[in-house]
Amino acid sequence: MTAAPGYTVDEMVDDVKNEYITPTSQNLFQDNDVIKHLDKAMRSKIIPLINSVREEYWVNINDQAVTGAASYTIPQRSAGAMLRDVVFVDAQGNEIELTRLSPVQIKSTFPFGYQLPLYTFGYYLQDNKVIPYPSNAVNATAYTLRMKYLRRPNNLTAVSNCGKITVIASNVLTLDNLDSTWTTATTFDIIQNFPQFNSISDGATITNINTLTNQITLSSVPTGLAVGMYVCPTLMSCIPQIPYETYDLLIAAGAARLARALGDSQGLQLAEKNFEDASKDFLKLVDPRVQGATKKVVNRNNPFNFGIMGTPFLR
Repeated sequence: MTAAPGYTVDEMVDDVKNEYITPTSQNLFQDNDVIKHLDKAMRSKIIPLINSVREEYWVNINDQAVTGAASYTIPQRSAGAMLRDVVFVDAQGNEIELTRLSPVQIKSTFPFGYQLPLYTFGYYLQDNKVIPYPSNAVNATAYTLRMKYLRRPNNLTAVSNCGKITVIASNVLTLDNLDSTWTTATTFDIIQNFPQFNSISDGATITNINTLTNQITLSSVPTGLAVGMYVCPTLMSCIPQIPYETYDLLIAAGAARLARALGDSQGLQLAEKNFEDASKDFLKLVDPRVQGATKKVVNRNNPFNFGIMGTPFLR
């Protein structure tokens, strides 16, 4: 049998049990309990650590036509409902900067208070909405509103809750496992089985499901679909969608949560020490992410930038 790296959540559960949990305490935790702790550790420890280097991990694009609406909703999968950037895109695909404004900036005081320059176009945030400013900015229907956001990695689940693609025949997929609860109303994320473990399709729909042959029929075939990828219920993944080099970090962070739950101070100390050491090594590896390039920093508050003086294409 050919050796292959272990990417799945199930293999990660085994690593936690083998490396950190003593035999006498293993019966206290079922596999699903370990997965829950790993998932919580990924969100509380791994994602913030990776995001701290500001190297564009998980950045996705959401394009919405400017329709004259007063506001536009931040994508549901945005981690922390955060945005990396907001721009207009013209018909040629050029990105045009929009200035982020604060509620303080867009209000003026009576009768002659501070006001923004006449031709300043931008947006401000209100709850989970992006609101174009000023009011006539909503009429820029020749443009597309592009939100760049950090896509939240899917929640972790066992391999048994997903199906691995074994055969592709047009839009009919044969899986090695088909959950009995799946119906044509179930939607799926299709996850790559190799780094960087991206989802090549979010919320994919199916038109037919055959429990006898373990086959599902996709409504449309996503680009890059390949044998070996996993079909998981929407928002779930049996492969952690984090850099492979952080898998040991996640194992240590998950084990620390388990040790804390057990009151195992020795196991907790070991796991936290391993996490700390591995974190330093990972940060040295990826910061900077492009090691042969010099990062250029642009002062967006420079008064000569269009973002402050105005957006000339809308004048």
